[in-house]
Amino acid sequence: YLDLDLAVTDWVELRGGVRADVLFYEVDDRLGNFIPDFREDSYLLGYRRSAFGVAASPRASLTIKPTRFLSVLGSYGEGFRSPQARTLEDGETAPFSKVRSADAGVRLKLDDVVEARLVGYWTRLSDDVAFDPAEGRLERVGATRRAGGVLHVVTRPTSWLVGSMSVTYVDAELLEPPPPSADDPRPAFTKGQNLPYVPPWVVRADVGVQHALSPQLGRHPLRGRAGVGLTYLSPRPLPYSAEASPFTVIDASAGFGWGPVELSLDVYNLFDARYAAVELSYASNWDPEATRSRVPARHTSAGAPRTFFANLEVRF
Repeated sequence: YLDLDLAVTDWVELRGGVRADVLFYEVDDRLGNFIPDFREDSYLLGYRRSAFGVAASPRASLTIKPTRFLSVLGSYGEGFRSPQARTLEDGETAPFSKVRSADAGVRLKLDDVVEARLVGYWTRLSDDVAFDPAEGRLERVGATRRAGGVLHVVTRPTSWLVGSMSVTYVDAELLEPPPPSADDPRPAFTKGQNLPYVPPWVVRADVGVQHALSPQLGRHPLRGRAGVGLTYLSPRPLPYSAEASPFTVIDASAGFGWGPVELSLDVYNLFDARYAAVELSYASNWDPEATRSRVPARHTSAGAPRTFFANLEVRF
């Protein structure tokens, strides 16, 4: 890689560079082309394939600091996403998914009391992937575009109290999904549809306290800490224009420390909320003698229940 860092003035900094990546695949699938016992051997067992590819990734960023409290940032870069080995054909040039991304934002820092960042971003992938439940793997869904923003705020009003909040928004759109075919006349994805399984809104908020509970207890003071956190995921788009349910989960933790010893308790999903960590929408058939259904149905994987973790830590 090559990297250049240029200080144009005392408050303007420009960085740029380029990076090259080389990927080589050599796959020996010993279960490929497997021949069942009831069939005649008409071809060789196994499936070998190799692929090779090179990807160049230029990047540039600009930072402007008009005051010591405020920074304005902007950047552009290109990268790649490596393909799944099972999707490659023998001897082909590895089809990297080209990623082009740009972002701009501001950062405000008021001493050690408040730090805030607001960033807007845009990303385009030349060939994205999405999970296909029928195949049980990621499949190509064509080009996609993401645009959104992130707000992150951290505050420390006192030496023993800290709070943070992060809000992320994204509009992920399918630009060139696979067209209908004879085998799949009603595909799961359509042009302009939101990318499945990506929640438009994600919110995380945390509050924590840490303080000495006694000035001295024996050779060391007794320390205490406690915290609570909230996670919210908005409704997630699913294939066939379906939508997953939103959910909110609250976590908590508390602990005591004395010298090199600390005992803590972490509780995940404090209020034992019932939610689906994963929701899929696809046609499934449970009766082998019935006519195969093409009607998509909802399939869920339950989120973790209330969970306790007790931790004992000793530092030497």
